[in-house]
Amino acid sequence: AHIPHPGKGTYAEYEDFMLPGYLRALEVTAEIGCHLTVLHPYYVETDPERTRDGTQRLLEKLLPTLEKYNIRLALENIWAWGYKNGGRPTSELYSHLMNHEVRKSIDEKCRVVYHNHPSNVIALSHILPLDPVVFTKELWGIMTEVPIVIPKGIGVLPWIVPGSRELGEATVKQIEKFDAVIWAYHGMFITGRDFDQAFGTAHAVEKAAGILMAQISSGSKKLGGITKDQFKQLDRAYDLGMAEEYM
Repeated sequence: AHIPHPGKGTYAEYEDFMLPGYLRALEVTAEIGCHLTVLHPYYVETDPERTRDGTQRLLEKLLPTLEKYNIRLALENIWAWGYKNGGRPTSELYSHLMNHEVRKSIDEKCRVVYHNHPSNVIALSHILPLDPVVFTKELWGIMTEVPIVIPKGIGVLPWIVPGSRELGEATVKQIEKFDAVIWAYHGMFITGRDFDQAFGTAHAVEKAAGILMAQISSGSKKLGGITKDQFKQLDRAYDLGMAEEYM
């Protein structure tokens, strides 16, 4: 959507002038049955900070209409914001964009994809077989909160070159089933409906991995753990839809 602008003026003046045009563009997008559109925001070449702040305000005004029509928005001409001296966007851009698209198609309320490097999760990828069944059983069984936050289990991938399209595509195959995926010897990729959910999932999984690492490091065998019957009780109590293959 390229909206004519009034020439020179403040960003606020541009917002007021251009907002009706952007809103109409979103309505037309919905009318033709499309759920993705590209928006070309006003760009102040000499003032990236004004560009960023002004466009953020504009997006906040567009958000209710985007949600009303379930439209995903791509921004054009944004890469210069804040990048100086050869700076570039995250090397994991492939993974973020591809997996956000997939999660959005599965759960239209999913708005966050998050990548981190949790120490204990990475350590476990050097110890446990790189198998979703093994990781899920171990993490579920060590701490009750984990099956509550990831009732579908957790995906696991072998080491793949960071930032590569191959890593993004491999993650897509796992993120179709799981809300979180472990990248061996690298980190974790998490999705959620908001930041609280995504960060909460990451925190719970890393905490469980830390407890499991402490248990393994102690050299002692586990004397107890959550049983299959207890998992089923938990599943019924919270209506989780837990995958029975991991119990």
